[in-house]
Amino acid sequence: MTAESDSSTIVNFARHSYFTLNDGHAIRDHLLQIDADHYTPTDPELIPTPYDINFVLRRVQAGLHRAARLLPPHRGIAMEV
Repeated sequence: MTAESDSSTIVNFARHSYFTLNDGHAIRDHLLQIDADHYTPTDPELIPTPYDINFVLRRVQAGLHRAARLLPPHRGIAMEV
């Protein structure tokens, strides 16, 4: 992915994958594994206290590493970020 601008520009190349990995199944049928040991707690109504729900990812070593893995039911594929 590339971008070009004629002046200073703030750019966010975040990818948001909003789709199912398995035709005919809802996303709630998928298994999501997040490589985190901690998360922001919520109150009894599941409202984050005091921030949005976030996960403290495991950092095993410097550099890039997997943060999460999404697995659809009954398929041999996965999406990793």
